[in-house]
Amino acid sequence: MSEQKSSKKAENTEEMINTLVAGAKKALDEYMKLDQKQTDKIAKAMALAGLSAQTELAKMAVEETGMGVIEDKVIKSILTSMKAEKLYITNEENADIRIKKYKEKQESLEIELDEANKKIEGFKTLEEDKEKLTKEIETMKKEASEKEFNSALDSALKEFNSKNDKLVKALLDREKITLKDGKLEGIKEQLEEIKKENDFLFEKPVNPIPDFQTGSKHKSDPKPKSIGEKLAEARSQVTEI
Repeated sequence: MSEQKSSKKAENTEEMINTLVAGAKKALDEYMKLDQKQTDKIAKAMALAGLSAQTELAKMAVEETGMGVIEDKVIKSILTSMKAEKLYITNEENADIRIKKYKEKQESLEIELDEANKKIEGFKTLEEDKEKLTKEIETMKKEASEKEFNSALDSALKEFNSKNDKLVKALLDREKITLKDGKLEGIKEQLEEIKKENDFLFEKPVNPIPDFQTGSKHKSDPKPKSIGEKLAEARSQVTEI
């Protein structure tokens, strides 16, 4: 009797399994006809169904294995289902991926900061070189202008026949003298005033030797006498005496 019951139970079990497998194959055939959007919808529904029964499923797992804590398995089940279907809460959402991205972003920012600092240092060097070059150019311009001024001043003193350029320059008010197109403006008036008050600093003009000869024509110098002519003239003078 017991053997008949066991046999009948086995038949029922096999029949149930076959029915389930046949249903599964049919469902698979229909599932393969669906597009990606439809399959995603079904997978999401399965995950949500698992979430709604997580407590019952966790309890069954603990009872069957004799291991674990129901609450821990519930949490694990929820997180697994959420991750599979990309249903995240803020603190759980791809934590490992976000940490990796943050590290990569930090490394990238550090590299950019380092490059920016190098560029800044380069700009500082360029700015220092520019400032140095500007100063050198200004110094050269000033020196060239000073040389041109002194050259023009020396020429002006020469025209006024200065005897001591150093003393005359000391009496000049340089702030009132300007150099324009290679010529000094305001120098002539000062030199005239200095010459008027200190004429000893300037050479006096040399007067030409007067010509005391009279007549419309100048007589030519007499031809120098020879020694013989001079002796004859001397003898004649002695004879007359």
